Amino acid sequence: MNLDTRRLIDALTKSVDRMASRFDIPLSDMDHMAATTIAGELLRREDPAKAARLYATGLALAQRLAELVGPDADEAAQLRSPPPSGNDYAAIQAGLVALKKILSSLVARSGYPMDPAGALQPVITEISAWECDLLKLPSPGEVTASGGRDFRQRLQESARAQGGAFENAEIVAFTPLIGGFSNETTLFTLADAEGDRWDLVSRVSTGLPLGIEGRDIDGEYFLLRYLHRHGAAVAEPVWLERDVEKYGAQFLVTRKLEGSNFGTVVSAERLGPAQLRALAIQLASIHALPLDADDADLRQSLIDADLVGVPTRDAVSAYLDRWIRLWRSTGLASPTVEATLHWLRANLPHNEEPPVLVHGDYALHNIMMQGDQISGVLDWELSHLGDRAEDLLGLLTSLSSEEEAEIFMRHYVDAGGKAPTQFQLEYCNVFRFFIMYVVMLESEFRFYSLSGVHPELLVLGSFVQTPAARMAQAIEKADAVRLQT
Repeated sequence: MNLDTRRLIDALTKSVDRMASRFDIPLSDMDHMAATTIAGELLRREDPAKAARLYATGLALAQRLAELVGPDADEAAQLRSPPPSGNDYAAIQAGLVALKKILSSLVARSGYPMDPAGALQPVITEISAWECDLLKLPSPGEVTASGGRDFRQRLQESARAQGGAFENAEIVAFTPLIGGFSNETTLFTLADAEGDRWDLVSRVSTGLPLGIEGRDIDGEYFLLRYLHRHGAAVAEPVWLERDVEKYGAQFLVTRKLEGSNFGTVVSAERLGPAQLRALAIQLASIHALPLDADDADLRQSLIDADLVGVPTRDAVSAYLDRWIRLWRSTGLASPTVEATLHWLRANLPHNEEPPVLVHGDYALHNIMMQGDQISGVLDWELSHLGDRAEDLLGLLTSLSSEEEAEIFMRHYVDAGGKAPTQFQLEYCNVFRFFIMYVVMLESEFRFYSLSGVHPELLVLGSFVQTPAARMAQAIEKADAVRLQT
């Protein structure tokens, strides 16, 4: 890269920062982060020497692992091939992709985590560290922008089609919320024929084939109906629009919940004792919800009703299978992912109790509170039947101190919840980083392979080093706990 081009990219990032400051846009805003991430990617693509060094390191690791596992003929031939040119970034990238596939195949056949001789673990640890460094390098690709829709008018037409009080309703307030790449959220107010106002929320499917099972508007709507009927603190579902041809998208509408969040995906406010107690009681009540496998709403929801009553171990195994299918759908290769999914499969906790309804992301950014009371729990798109430890871990890690975590757990048990074992929590921690890693790798992959997607996908993909670096640490901690019990 010549000096002028570098200066132009540097100037672009500084201008974006100045605009964000001028208009009081937080640095965590997705558009700001997308612009700065793209500038960083452009700079890194002009450094083929670093990619070449990473290729050489990865090749040496692959050769070490091949000596332990035994490569097939194709793998052996590739491992003997001369390295790509040190100045050809695209060729080096292609070589790195092929190398990751070889490493993934070798790890999958290695028998890990079974390691009687103790020779595998050091190599796999080094491979995970190498892959973290590799994630700093971008993948080539293009994205084409697409036009939007007049969703306000379509939303009003859909409301009127519901009849009754909405027959001649008009939208008098309309506020799309920023963020969300699988579903988009809009706050709006309907004025009906009687002059009454309905404060509502729509969640619209973007229609992007992101691969993660359960992210369907139909399934979320019927789950909300089931939860609302059983007294859970959720937004009341109002209607479901399925006519994509007529209205341009599939969406659900609920009543708006009052209150505010006490945290974001990256930070959390300190909570008072009464608020911690409310959080614990709410989660205990979710885990105690009756699960009727024959209920029409539950069977149409995103919950697999056939798992009602099976051992929790089997439900966790089924959930792991979902994420493995997502990973396989990308066609990507990762020795770190292969090692982790093998560990997760080999170390499923021996929990024979029936599974509970797991929210899947029970953290402060998904909980609406009014004062000391919970007004509602948001975003059930990752809910499933599984281990209560998953929700407990998610909430505990979002609290601001160990003292808050201890208070929360006392209230949870007092409200009828059952405390998990330490290994259940540590297992779920490994699973959590595995999910984060797969989601982030998938996000970057979909950004480069799909047209019309938001740069937010690339931003999410840029965070991938955090779970990649922490998965191995989480496995080491979980293994230590397991050996002590």
